Amino acid sequence: MDPGCRCVTGIMNKPHHAIKIRLAFPNDLPFLRSLALEAFSIYGNYETVLTDFFLSKGVYTYVAEGIQNGAAIPAGVLMMVVRKQKRREPYFIEILAIAVELAHQGRGIGSCMIEFAKQWPRCFSGRIPITEVHLSVAESNMEGRSFFQHHGFEILRTEPWRYPAGQTAFRMRYVLKDKA
Repeated sequence: MDPGCRCVTGIMNKPHHAIKIRLAFPNDLPFLRSLALEAFSIYGNYETVLTDFFLSKGVYTYVAEGIQNGAAIPAGVLMMVVRKQKRREPYFIEILAIAVELAHQGRGIGSCMIEFAKQWPRCFSGRIPITEVHLSVAESNMEGRSFFQHHGFEILRTEPWRYPAGQTAFRMRYVLKDKA
């Protein structure tokens, strides 16, 4: 896959407000750590977990930037990996993390990142048949569950593990209509 596969995912309703999703760079790590503390600290030490993901081979990390008056402002993070559970089963995209800074929420950035994740398999140009997008969300995260369900995800099951802080996790999936 071309890890540089990028796109502008949408133009906001507000003038001079666009969203761009780009591949993350090493100099984005402080932003990633800060956002992990803000968004995921109730679930455990995700500053370390997301840093480890970012540095792991095969994990693709993207930064969502709000474009305001020509300036790019980091606002969100999306981390994904291509997985296959069993040998004869199709591949799927696993969203490892998705978050938007509190100051930038309510502007459609999370929705753009979800839509980007759904389109991302096209970057593989059909070389890997990807049929679904999966993610895990805390059972107690009603806002997150509602957000993902609004975007077409369905709850599959309770995960056999818990978040480091003890919350139960649900596995959710989105079946790609235009399979890669």
